[in-house]
Amino acid sequence: MALLSYYIAVAQCTRAHVQDSPSLVEPSWPELILHYGEDLGMDCVWLDMLLDTPIANFTPDVSRAGTFIKLGSVDVYESTPSVEWFMEHWVPVWYEWSAVQASQAENQRFAPLEYQLQNATTFRTKSISPVPSSPTNTNQSFSFDYNGSGSSTSSQTSLNQDPPQVHTRPILTSYMDEFFRARDERIARILERETPNQLTTRLSRKAQPPMKNARVFKWTQSGSGEFTYEEIPKTRRQDTLEYYSEDQSRYDPVLNEWHCCELWGEFSDEDDGFPYVPIFEGDNRPAEDAVAPPTSNLVIDDSPVEDFLLPNPDDTHQQQPLNIRLLRLQDEILTVARLYFGYTPRIPAPEVPALTDEKRRKSFCRCFGLIWDQVKSVDEVFAIQSVAAAIDFFLRLAKKSPLLADEWDLIPDNPFPVSMSPRFKQFRLLQTNISFKRDESGLHTKEVTIYMLDLGTNSTAPWKLAVKSALNALMVCRLDPSFNEYDIVEFLLTNGIAFHTLQPSSSISRTPHVQRASLAPFRRPHSYEFASRDYLAYRQRCHSILSHPRGRAALMHGNFMWRLALRSVRWEAVYSGPSGWSPNPDEMLVIQDPSTGIEYLDDKLSVDEQDALCGTYHCVTG
Repeated sequence: MALLSYYIAVAQCTRAHVQDSPSLVEPSWPELILHYGEDLGMDCVWLDMLLDTPIANFTPDVSRAGTFIKLGSVDVYESTPSVEWFMEHWVPVWYEWSAVQASQAENQRFAPLEYQLQNATTFRTKSISPVPSSPTNTNQSFSFDYNGSGSSTSSQTSLNQDPPQVHTRPILTSYMDEFFRARDERIARILERETPNQLTTRLSRKAQPPMKNARVFKWTQSGSGEFTYEEIPKTRRQDTLEYYSEDQSRYDPVLNEWHCCELWGEFSDEDDGFPYVPIFEGDNRPAEDAVAPPTSNLVIDDSPVEDFLLPNPDDTHQQQPLNIRLLRLQDEILTVARLYFGYTPRIPAPEVPALTDEKRRKSFCRCFGLIWDQVKSVDEVFAIQSVAAAIDFFLRLAKKSPLLADEWDLIPDNPFPVSMSPRFKQFRLLQTNISFKRDESGLHTKEVTIYMLDLGTNSTAPWKLAVKSALNALMVCRLDPSFNEYDIVEFLLTNGIAFHTLQPSSSISRTPHVQRASLAPFRRPHSYEFASRDYLAYRQRCHSILSHPRGRAALMHGNFMWRLALRSVRWEAVYSGPSGWSPNPDEMLVIQDPSTGIEYLDDKLSVDEQDALCGTYHCVTG
């Protein structure tokens, strides 16, 4: 891997130096791999997966081994890279610095700083003796002289020494503890506002926890000893739950998900504590000899994302009685009209003609955000007087027809104007620049207005909620007055609405150093035919990007990015606030509040991340 990484870096450097001479330009390293590696299975998808590893990622996010070099040596090969080349690729270098190197003018830029030279000349060496790990195990000891040479004394070894000590990884659960702490806080907020329908659903789940329709997370120990989780694909959920004992599995009926960990109990007596080995159809060998067929390393769960949306992810809509479905649809139409469009029902409801034409009904559902296939089975809802009045208001609003004061809360004479909401005056309008596209001329930016909500003494979060449009700010004003920041965020996340969690920059540290996927665009040759493997590679790249601590930015981005992030990003990551500041300014939203002078930061998706998550390909047209 390291050798391949080095050759890729050299190829990039060589190609960059001959760009101005078209006759000298050689094929790029991806083109060479595709040409010579075709017989080895190195196709475009294999190359996509390579780009998502540290091999071709030359950024400070990747930890690399350093190297020792010689400055100004005549014995060095001409092809040896320069110090600058190593620095450009974030490879640490060490070199000897003596009077010889200091006397050469070309090396002056590599000279140590004054305080480093002072520390080196005033350093006093002293003899060190390593402390034996167990004095009773051996009589062997070592001593070192002042120049570092070691000598062994009394090499006799005790015949009664204990067996060698086995070093095991420490068991660290700080991440797990923090995860469940934030999760418990979220569950408590959900239970505070639980509706009767949600209560019924929760109790039925608790009585009979689902094995296939609930998310399953497995907690395992990483190389550092810390326990982290991974989500199990839908096809393997039941097998995973059957592998762990009852004590090692915990089910939550509120979020409809399982968590499994071997730390929580012992394996049951019915199993031997070893992973389940399946016997495949047509394989007559015993289980211990059965070998799984070769499969891709991509772990993809392609079940609908709607399964995981609150408040009721169960697919029980069609099984409910007609009157219940009718009441729920009526309540949904009136709620959406009020929250999103400012509709205030007139009392009594006016007599307006109901929609009877199916084409007009379909058009309304499409514009209003309803699924016609689910509405047509309860089309009696259009005949309800209150619903007909709300639909009439919506259609007149869409056509910019005159509206009455008592049916729209944006009119000052309305009985319940949105401007009188306590939150209306708690919004502050702040200006910032955001990047929105990249082309041959560079990165384009534009100035936008951010609407930041400051609850003052009633604030319960270390960050301040901010939305990106005036419409969403008005919608927040119409929510339950008792909602705090966490309740509002729960609503925004449930409905895929864009927002930010702005926190003072003085209270934020740097984003944790976690290896990240490459954002280099996927490339395809002329006349390439896309297949399912391309889609799986794209899904894996999305998961790699979203698994980073900054993946929370996609969940807050709303719309399409929100839908992609539902599987990979936990909502608790949003409640925790910004992941930190990034050395890349395109990955941060930076806002200065002119009234207080406070600088606020939050994670945001860079243009490159948006392109990668959208599945952007650079295709040769021929």
